[in-house]
Amino acid sequence: MTKGSSKYEKSEIELSSLLRVFISKKWWFIGSFIIIFTAGILFTFLRTPQFSLTSILSIDYIESDYYESLSQSFPEKTKELIEVNNISESKKILSKDLLEQAVEDLGFEVDINELKDTVFIYTASEGILKITTVYDDPEETYEINKVLLETYLSNREYEINRAYVSLLEEIDLKISSILGEIKDLSDKSSSNDTAADKEIELKYEDYYSLEKNRDMLIENKEYFVERIEVLYEPDISNVYGYFNYKRDLAFSFFLAAAVGLIMSFAVNYFQSLKK
Repeated sequence: MTKGSSKYEKSEIELSSLLRVFISKKWWFIGSFIIIFTAGILFTFLRTPQFSLTSILSIDYIESDYYESLSQSFPEKTKELIEVNNISESKKILSKDLLEQAVEDLGFEVDINELKDTVFIYTASEGILKITTVYDDPEETYEINKVLLETYLSNREYEINRAYVSLLEEIDLKISSILGEIKDLSDKSSSNDTAADKEIELKYEDYYSLEKNRDMLIENKEYFVERIEVLYEPDISNVYGYFNYKRDLAFSFFLAAAVGLIMSFAVNYFQSLKK
């Protein structure tokens, strides 16, 4: 007898042995299959379906050349204006005040903690922010995303504009103060007072620097203020459901078959050990 025929007969013996074990323990297979497949059917049809919708924002960053001089003179006001980035905006969207306002504007009842659990913020790349809402109703999923985005944009537009105007007002106050100081120095100094003249010269340098920054802010208002753009608005047709009955039933079937086979051979194995 050749080696090939010997291997073939050995394979036949092993397959027939496995088949005999399976037939002898078929009720373990059937029982396990029924239990697992039934559990899979119940899970598929009784679980609460989940729906999601994503809107996308683009956030522009201000180049440092535009605010270095401002930061030296007005650090807090400048920071308030330029601090618009993925981290700051994620915190704004999930802030208690914004969520409370969104709860009031929604057309259905939901508490602030439940609303917060439905919102997920993702940073896709520098300047790109994704707002995803996940809920158990497609229309309410859309409504949450829409109201949250509208509330956020409205609030941030107001806050950024207020920061811009506040910085301009601070510059104007500083300019007025410097002009007053120059006038006082000019009134007090004599024609031969070189120290006073030097101080007046320095004050004028500060004045011209502030004027330059003020003009730069006014000329580039859109660049400073209009920094948040909506790339993808919420659309109810884009609501995605996290369920697929055919896929889930097929998965349950194959899982039940696999568990049934494992149970059949496991029972036979432990029974053999006892013997």
